[in-house]
Amino acid sequence: MLSATYIGKEHIMDSELIKIVRIINSISQIYWRENQTQTNIRSLAEERNWREALEWFLNSYAFERAGRSPHYAKTALESVRLYDGKIPAQDFETEVWNKFLSVGEFPANGKGANIKNNPLAPSGNGYMSVSSFITTLEAYQFNIVRWASSLVRAGNIKGAWDELKMIRGIGSKIASFFLRDLVYALEINEDTVGRKVYLQPIDIWTERGAGSLAYFLSRDPKSDDECAEVIIEVSELAGVPSTLINTGLWILGAQIVQNEVKFKELLQNHENLRKFLSDQVISQRKRADEIENILKI
Repeated sequence: MLSATYIGKEHIMDSELIKIVRIINSISQIYWRENQTQTNIRSLAEERNWREALEWFLNSYAFERAGRSPHYAKTALESVRLYDGKIPAQDFETEVWNKFLSVGEFPANGKGANIKNNPLAPSGNGYMSVSSFITTLEAYQFNIVRWASSLVRAGNIKGAWDELKMIRGIGSKIASFFLRDLVYALEINEDTVGRKVYLQPIDIWTERGAGSLAYFLSRDPKSDDECAEVIIEVSELAGVPSTLINTGLWILGAQIVQNEVKFKELLQNHENLRKFLSDQVISQRKRADEIENILKI
């Protein structure tokens, strides 16, 4: 039988964890407000404009990998906009790729265009270009956002995740990143989509965050799936969406704290986390005042 002391300690740890997770949940709103992600995805899912949906996917997700050049996404958008067909026809893949090489001033052989991981690079070696993939979505008006939302609403998130990974350059993290935003933006109940791990993009910050929060669960996650499961479990304990905890961990680590040791420390004590955030607000206000004074000169 568990002692009263042990039960009391367990209750305190659960309470501390829930407070921390709810703060992270609130932090996540920075991402949604600054990027207008929710408004954009809702609009793209409702409209029949396949081109805008593809541009959103290319600009916000397809090229989001470590070490990528910001030049690629900009060139990809221009290439899609230059395509003059009303719908993506059989020539779509070739035309868009050729335009990508031309606009980006790459050689005809594609040297420097990152053919191996470029989503617009021609299909081959077991992967499809995103432009070729789009041509298969006629039933969804060629709209990648509408297609994904349809599968997710039907509880087939794994199917959507698997198909996204068939696109050249789209790995597990980017596929989950796109689906995470889609599910939250369209207010789809996480419990109805299938396995929630597919909503959990795991990068260095969400991995570190999951590792810190796992302390409260007496866990030590080693794989991406185990990190995802920790995030899901703590979100369920706190009664908040796991999509927001994933987002909040990334915002807190990558954009606010930006220090691994401090990040992990703050995820152990909710009072320290609150104080740190309060200090950040004061610091930002002072900086804003200083900038205003400079502009008056």
